[in-house]
Amino acid sequence: MEFDVVQGDVAAQSADALRCTSVVLPAIGCGVAGFALEDGAAIICEEVDAFRPRSLDDVRLIAYADDEYETMRDVAERVRRRSSV
Repeated sequence: MEFDVVQGDVAAQSADALRCTSVVLPAIGCGVAGFALEDGAAIICEEVDAFRPRSLDDVRLIAYADDEYETMRDVAERVRRRSSV
């Protein structure tokens, strides 16, 4: 499954159960709401990486600013590297 920076396994499971092939979600609670963006992105990416869907093959996390995008992209890349070892 390809993933580009997401909202966790519950949303991914719901999208997969509906036979969606992709889902795009905000990282609610990260950054502005006080939960560290990097920590939240790591949790989300690790959950998505561990999920084995039937139909879902593209999960994306919405970034609202360029610096948030870069943080999420970097975290997703670290998770990808760890899981490919």
